[in-house]
Amino acid sequence: MKLWKKLVFGAVLLIGLCLFTTTTVAYAEQAPIRDTEVSDQTKTYNLDSYGSQMVSEEGWASFFNIDTGQWINSGANIFFEFNKISFSVFRKGIELFGEASVLQDNISTFTSYSKNLFDTLYGKFGLTIIVCMAVYIFYLYFAKSPQRAMKQFVAFMMVIVFAFGWNAKGKDLVKGFNTISNEVQVALLQSTANNQGNTKVDATVLVQNTLFDLAVKEPYYLMNYGKTTKINTPENPKKTSEFLYPGKTTKEKLEKVQDNVDEAAETNEYLQPSKAGWKLAVGFLSPIMTISIGFPLLAIQFLNFMVELIALVVSGFIGLSAFISLIPKFQNAVWKMMQFLLGAFGIRVLLGLAFLMLV
Repeated sequence: MKLWKKLVFGAVLLIGLCLFTTTTVAYAEQAPIRDTEVSDQTKTYNLDSYGSQMVSEEGWASFFNIDTGQWINSGANIFFEFNKISFSVFRKGIELFGEASVLQDNISTFTSYSKNLFDTLYGKFGLTIIVCMAVYIFYLYFAKSPQRAMKQFVAFMMVIVFAFGWNAKGKDLVKGFNTISNEVQVALLQSTANNQGNTKVDATVLVQNTLFDLAVKEPYYLMNYGKTTKINTPENPKKTSEFLYPGKTTKEKLEKVQDNVDEAAETNEYLQPSKAGWKLAVGFLSPIMTISIGFPLLAIQFLNFMVELIALVVSGFIGLSAFISLIPKFQNAVWKMMQFLLGAFGIRVLLGLAFLMLV
């Protein structure tokens, strides 16, 4: 990278630092604007109520057919129970990584360490370095060229200004980068959902809801309706929830669900024993699909967590790299570290794009 390009990058970074220091705190104090609260869909109905339903047979018919439709349907529900267990494991992992505010909770500690490191080194060796730099600039001016001396002087002053600016507002700068990258990622996640939100928890819930839709709701719809869309009708706008119930499982709720199944079976062929094979196939494939979808989503949340850890570690060494950059031979060290820091937050945006491609 040519020297003028490095100077331009440093100037842009310094301008960004000034803008963040004047706007980040005020922005953080504002209440976020929401159109609709993001809700966890898994809490709407009892997860145990999601399963393969089949019309009940009464009397001698139930006795003679106990080894056919009902048994096959029980097998479908066994596979689907394993599917729901897999979903719950992935959901918990996504929640743990997604709601871990490691950067927000610890950024003050790491930026304070960075500041103390720079202040200590600058206090002991700063005057010596300034004197040596002055001699070096005079040497460049008379022995090389005035332009080269001026470039060296500007580069040195930019490092000084940035170092003291970082010590004063480094915490707000990192939080600002984190907020922007998080909001961009949430905006990408929102493009696949109807809910709105602009906090990290909202992003986690959006990922959980997406996994719930693909891993639980769609197989449930396939087993009981034979399709995943256009199930509700103007006459029955809540048809997709006719066999579901909130709260704890009770005998009364199970009996009511079975009554609803028996009634709906008159017009829904997928509740008949003749569709037992279809139900078994869907139930068998559902945990395979959940695992294939759950691992990438969990990996995205884990990488989000790692981005924050990387940003913390880099923030802790910005002060050291700024001091090293006072030495002409290593004058680009602090800018390299800032590029690395910005790149870490840029990864979060790429993870949002990866989520779009996945779902």
